[in-house]
Amino acid sequence: MTLRTPRDVLLAMYDLLESTRVMHRNCGVLHRDIGTRSVLIETGIHRASEAPGATCPSTTSVDEQPYEGAAYCSARYLLGESVDRTMTSNLLVGFDHAVALEPDEIPESNPWAGDPMFMARAIRRGRPLGIRGQRVVVSSTPELVPLIQAAYNAAHPDRAARFRCKTGSYSMNAARSRIPAYHTLRHDAESVFWLFVWWLANAVPPGAQATAINPAVLSALTAGKGADDVREEALNFPLGLMAYGELDRLVASLWTAVRPELQWATEVPYTDPEFLHEAMQRQILNFLVENKTATFMNLMKTTE
Repeated sequence: MTLRTPRDVLLAMYDLLESTRVMHRNCGVLHRDIGTRSVLIETGIHRASEAPGATCPSTTSVDEQPYEGAAYCSARYLLGESVDRTMTSNLLVGFDHAVALEPDEIPESNPWAGDPMFMARAIRRGRPLGIRGQRVVVSSTPELVPLIQAAYNAAHPDRAARFRCKTGSYSMNAARSRIPAYHTLRHDAESVFWLFVWWLANAVPPGAQATAINPAVLSALTAGKGADDVREEALNFPLGLMAYGELDRLVASLWTAVRPELQWATEVPYTDPEFLHEAMQRQILNFLVENKTATFMNLMKTTE
């Protein structure tokens, strides 16, 4: 996965979230192995429909699927940088662990499908997060900044109403935590978050010999199978991305959306399979718009 600047990685993460939610909506597909080996970045821009895995498994037409269709729309299109909504630099591959589900079908529990470094915490743990009676608070979806709101609403006329929250946050209580965890769409979204954190953890700014991140934090964020999952504890501290401007703030904001266990939600829109995707994509779009002219957004990192 060759991404050299914060702007590159944010465009890629947005499009990756869009790809996984569209595949799920149109085809019932869960990728279940988002990571450095499954996300390829092309030097040129291509249509999303030409990417491997973009078509529905075992069918030649989305119309044959029992799902309400969703149209892919890249970040570049929303930002006015492309007239074709399907143009992206991403190629999503590695569907060995993917499943194609019927509506309302629950996949079999498989805690070790995928790379544990990028695996959602509940899947890596094998059961939902939290203990019985624990209070869990989820933030509402953020409002889009005015400069992107009109384009987003025009491209996705259903999403504004679908993900409108009554209040700024929603409180719920964890129930039984010893039930098995099964992979859902939000777990693919969480893997995108850990992929973003991995990129930041390994980003060495020009003129530096190594990342500025504390070695213990770096180790916690990049530990693989067999290691205790202490990624959540590691994110209690800022990553220290001094050369990359406000990216620490974005990580903290995304983590606020990713951290709560939505397994326990009982009210819409928090029960919507795409809720976490929506929250993350809005935050990324806002950040891209608000920092469009910031120098750090195009600051090349020196190593992969």
